Amino acid sequence: MIGLLMLAGCQGGPTEIVVITDSDAPVPEALDAVRFEVVQGGVVWARETSLDQTPLPLVLPVVHERGPLGPLTIRAIGLKDGEVVTDARARTWFAAGRSLQLRLDLHAACFGRSLACAPDETCGEDGACRPAEVDLRPDAGPPEPDARVAEMDAGAPPSRPDSGGDPGLDAGVDAGVDSGVDSGVDSGVDAWVPPVDSGPCARTQSCRGSCACADCGCTQRCGGDQDCSGSCAGAGSVCAFSADESSNVDYVCTDGARCEVRAEEVSNVEDVVCERGADCDVRCDEVSNCFVRCRSGARCALRCNETSNCRIEECDGELRSCGGGVRVCNRPCP
Repeated sequence: MIGLLMLAGCQGGPTEIVVITDSDAPVPEALDAVRFEVVQGGVVWARETSLDQTPLPLVLPVVHERGPLGPLTIRAIGLKDGEVVTDARARTWFAAGRSLQLRLDLHAACFGRSLACAPDETCGEDGACRPAEVDLRPDAGPPEPDARVAEMDAGAPPSRPDSGGDPGLDAGVDAGVDSGVDSGVDSGVDAWVPPVDSGPCARTQSCRGSCACADCGCTQRCGGDQDCSGSCAGAGSVCAFSADESSNVDYVCTDGARCEVRAEEVSNVEDVVCERGADCDVRCDEVSNCFVRCRSGARCALRCNETSNCRIEECDGELRSCGGGVRVCNRPCP
């Protein structure tokens, strides 16, 4: 079914919205990239992925960490040769302790039409503008006619539409860079947009001490004044690992996995090992020590902000400094 779809997840889990975007337009003839924008409280987060690296459907988890639960606007923007050709948007809300699934499809009928819709509208399957507000929280009343709500089994990942081929890898790690807009503390909101992926499954892991992901798409979160250890393995794995306000952190990304590691206000990121063809993007903010080892054909980027001792400790290829606290190994400067 083409339309908006949200599934209410089990209580007590992560507070997140998992966005799924597909299109019935030909790729790459009419559509070659998709950019996601999430706006809340005047703050913008953005991710972009090329469809020649990541096949449709695309999956983007948007994780709420603190502040108001909404409203927020989520927009999927279709691009062709860098130009906007269509878009779809929803104005919606998080539900505390629930994983919601939001469908934002780029309908072929909307190409050349959606941009004429008002800011509070989106383009439907028939190419006509309609209200963009979608509130499918459990206590929000009946859904819109083209939306459904279903209860997920506890611990089960959201279902994904069939892509018609092998699941693709994330392009958000090296192509989907932050929009450059500061996330800002003044807004009182903190939401995290991990990499876009189209892997075979989606899992959110609360890592108490350690966590591991293999052949999957995982959002891994660990923090709260404890030691954290995580891993991500397999060419089908796309992982976003967050360790904030932790004591000591180490992480291994291996065997062709794509990983984004974020550490903020952490005592030590003792060792992030990226190896055996993996692709890693590491960001350390206000960290005492942050060390990355990039080896065995891996590709790495390290972003350092207010971190006293931050470096790529090992690189088996070309190591370069890009300025602005960014260092890369075996990949171009962002």
